Amino acid sequence: MNRRHSLKVAILLLSIPFLSASPPAIRVFAAQSSPGVARGRETPLKAILRQAQQARAAGHLVNAERLYQNALKTAEQTGEHGPRIANILLALAELHSQEGETAQALAAMQRALTLNESSLPSEQPEVAGNLSTLALFYDGQKNAPEAENCHRKALAVAEQLPPDDRGMRLLVLNNAAAFYRRQNNYAEAEKLLRHGLEIAEASPVQNQSEVRNLRASLASLYRLEGKTADAETLLADAVPADGAASANGPHADLSGMLGELELAREYKDQGKLDEAEARYQNVISTLEKAARPDELGMMASALDGLGVVFEAEGRDADAEEAYLRSIRMQEKAVPSLLSQGKVERIVGTNLARVLGYHFGLLNLYRKEGRLNEMEPILQHAISVQEAALGPNDKVVGETLAGLARVYVEEHNYDDALPAYSRALEIQEYNLKPYDLRLAFSLDEYADILKQAGRDQEAASMRARAQRIRELNPGGNSKP
Repeated sequence: MNRRHSLKVAILLLSIPFLSASPPAIRVFAAQSSPGVARGRETPLKAILRQAQQARAAGHLVNAERLYQNALKTAEQTGEHGPRIANILLALAELHSQEGETAQALAAMQRALTLNESSLPSEQPEVAGNLSTLALFYDGQKNAPEAENCHRKALAVAEQLPPDDRGMRLLVLNNAAAFYRRQNNYAEAEKLLRHGLEIAEASPVQNQSEVRNLRASLASLYRLEGKTADAETLLADAVPADGAASANGPHADLSGMLGELELAREYKDQGKLDEAEARYQNVISTLEKAARPDELGMMASALDGLGVVFEAEGRDADAEEAYLRSIRMQEKAVPSLLSQGKVERIVGTNLARVLGYHFGLLNLYRKEGRLNEMEPILQHAISVQEAALGPNDKVVGETLAGLARVYVEEHNYDDALPAYSRALEIQEYNLKPYDLRLAFSLDEYADILKQAGRDQEAASMRARAQRIRELNPGGNSKP
């Protein structure tokens, strides 16, 4: 398996730390890296694809779709081979899925699969990935029979892949296991996860992150089956005896901390708060010594988890300090990371995107009647996000909407309305005018207007929302 393909699969595996019980968001196989973009001189096609990726990352879906359509036309006109065109089609499929355009998404995925099946040997990882993506799509559409059919086809192809395509085999197994878990077929899900863990642990070049993530998925499944002791044992076995990393500094082996963090969560969920606190504190102290920018996300997760434990113990002051420490660390890190190398910039961008999601602190302040103290935190998050991501990034709009909701809770409509209006402007900039998500936002804005006594404007917003729904009786189909 070549390096680009390996990285693509590794990113997919690392992005899903444990199996979800909810229907999956469609994240297509090829869309995790540039569809057909390679190193070297930037051709017109590469330039279009780069711009499309940037637009998609910022949530500018309308512009991203236009650019990918241009890329598809360019690729077809210049005689690009099937797999590269298939990758562009899969990127388009993900966009259509995000926009609720199910028919267009399905057509793009099926065409991509046909291209790959006709131009590649049947045992190629691209075919397995395409089939697994189709399965996720059908699962999201509540079409369980078709989803299972595609999962089984993907599994059959994946089993024929050579050992160096381990990453794709694990991805297909993980997706299928998640499907069976959502179908409450725990026995089948457990069988697939055990097989995946066997593959990962038997590999001559073992990827500890893969092993830890598979153990976490299996432990989560054990908990659903009532096998809490098995879950705890599985996670404990994944942590070094002393719970420590093998080195400090930039070259530290921190793979054990993934298992330690999952074990902390396991103890927290079981109500074993002392054990959970000890594990969280160990993760935090180890990561502080390592001083690795690429592990700041794990550090923030540990601090937030520690805050939840403190709250459960009635230690609200300690919980607040843990939450605030997580926020301060992320906000301070973003500008510095964005000015460094590629890996650091990716970490910085990801941290900026989650700055508005401090639900632990929000709920704590709400409980204590201190909701007004959340305002400056969200306001600062917005300024950091605008500087890091641009003023029209979808995440900026989401944080503005969150701030507006805080104002509404405080009956501060003078500040709530302009905040939500700006959030709506960003959403309109990024989405098509008939996107159902706009209808939901217009309804929420109408509610705020009505509470503020501006009934005529509220009625206008509801009329706009209804018009969108009339154009989309069965989804976001283009009028």
